[in-house]
Formats: sequence, C-alpha cells, structure tokens
Amino acid sequence: MIKTFYILLLSSILFVARAQESEQLDCASTVIAFDLHGVVFKTSPSKVSVCLRNFPNKWLMAKLLLNPRFWYNVVALRKQTEVAEDIYGRLSVLYPELAHYEKEFIEIANAQEVQQEVVGLIKELKKKQFKVYICSNIGSKTFVELEKQFPEVIGLFDGVYTTSQAHNYIQKPQPQFFNDFKQFVVAHEKGLSIADILLIDDKEYNTKSAQECGFKTLLFTTKKQFVSAMSKLMVG
Repeated sequence: MIKTFYILLLSSILFVARAQESEQLDCASTVIAFDLHGVVFKTSPSKVSVCLRNFPNKWLMAKLLLNPRFWYNVVALRKQTEVAEDIYGRLSVLYPELAHYEKEFIEIANAQEVQQEVVGLIKELKKKQFKVYICSNIGSKTFVELEKQFPEVIGLFDGVYTTSQAHNYIQKPQPQFFNDFKQFVVAHEKGLSIADILLIDDKEYNTKSAQECGFKTLLFTTKKQFVSAMSKLMVG
C-alpha cells in the first residue's frame, strides 16, 4: 500500500516536471527578463588584472588589500547588499581615501566579457518578436558605464531595470524589487498582454523569490543548459 502510494506520488511529480519542461512561451504574452552578471556577462580576470595594474594609487591599494580588517568589512557588507556600487559607497565611508576612486572602482566592476552563446540566443528571441528586458542588481552608475562599453549588447534589450542609490538600492531577492519591476514592465508594454514574466538568473534564491512574486523562472547554471532549455521554450 505504502509502496503504491510512493509510486503514484513519484509519477505525479514526474508528470508535472515534464509538463513544465514542455510548456512553451508565447511572444504575445511573455516578457523575458535577463540578469546581467553571470548570465549575459561574466567577469574577465584578465580585465580585472589590467584595472588593478592601472590603479593610480598603488600604495593605497596595497594597504587595503593587505589589511585583514578591510576584507572583514567587505565580507560583512557583502552579506548586507549584492550591489557592488553600494558596497563601494559604504566602504568609502569607512575608508574616506577610497572616495576619490569611484571611476576606477566602476571600471573594475565592469571588467566583464560577453557570453556570446547567450547573446546569440537573445538575438533569436528578438527575431521571434519576444520582448527582452534587463533585470539586474547592477547599480545605475555602473550600468551607464557598462552600456558605453557594450552598446551593441545593451541595445538588444527593450527595457532596463536596475537598482540605484535614489531607491535605496532595493535589489533582488527583495520582493519589492520584483513587484516594482513588474509594474515597470506593464507601464512600458502598454500594448502587450503580459501573462507571464520569465526571469533568467544564476542565483537560486533570486529565482525562488521571483516565483513567490508570480514570475516564471529559469535558473542559469551553464551556457549549454540555458541554450538547450530556452530552445525548447521558444515558439514565437
């Protein structure tokens, strides 16, 4: 009896999973929202190295990097906020000498390279008339400079939603961020009946929070996994 129950339970779970995998997206009623870091872009160690070598105050950089207290503060702040721009601002309060190097910090934060397979798929989505948006924890100042660096990539998106100091760096996975993003999309896609928003993010806690706010989600693990999953979902 118990064995039969577990077999039926497992069968129902597998049925639901297959149904979700086979569910396809309709371009007329779906907006696809992309995280940036870890999805569209990834950190380039070589670019970071160049930024560090070109840092104008080598003495300050060495002093901070060799200071255990500095790293303790970085780790503590990282637990409070995921916005690099916000972390820099708070560190600048603790270490006022850092406040002179916002430009250099943003350059380090933007030491990124494009994930070409992902961008290629975004282009395919555009051909199929899907609306694609950026939904990212990147700070507004940092995003302005990233767009200058990669205008051809950012130009693919129909809308951009980021976090900012003006809005107290409300960020994923806070529910308010997702609810505000939903309102932002609805306001900008007045001619579109948005039945669903699909969030693509590389952090599971973000996708879980988004699901609780009514979003569909796809957890990005590898480029191969992502391209395969999206190819099955795209209809147009």
